[in-house]
Amino acid sequence: MQRQTRTIFLKLITFALVIGVVGTFTRLAARMLTASIIFQPLPTRAMTMTRATAPRRRRHTFNDAIKRGLDVTGAAVGLFLTAPVMLVVAVLVRFKLGSPVFFVQERPGQDGKIFRMFKFRTMTDTRDASGNLLPDADRLTRFGAFLRKTSLDELPE
Repeated sequence: MQRQTRTIFLKLITFALVIGVVGTFTRLAARMLTASIIFQPLPTRAMTMTRATAPRRRRHTFNDAIKRGLDVTGAAVGLFLTAPVMLVVAVLVRFKLGSPVFFVQERPGQDGKIFRMFKFRTMTDTRDASGNLLPDADRLTRFGAFLRKTSLDELPE
């Protein structure tokens, strides 16, 4: 039985090399020949990927370096211009709503990757007698409503 399996895989490797299949298929076949794993079905992508359809790595160009430089410069200028406003808002939130100054929430981003979002707090942490948070409308302060209306609560984003 083992000899038949190796013969089949030798034929499959030959076929794979003839049509240009690379990557997962040939690695799996090599492992099978050395008897290091038991046969498992191949992923569909491994059977269909040829040199013509394989993803190519993008080369970084001079334009990429220029774009990166402009992005960093723009971010630095934006931070420089908004920092005084953010400082004033942070101090006001600290005095009017207490600590912590920021509301932090984890959200799913691109490709489902979790990221942390920061905003200035606009609500209190007031709870009812049983320890549950009050509804949002009851916890939102006048100062918090002003921050939301002017979108100042979103500056840290």
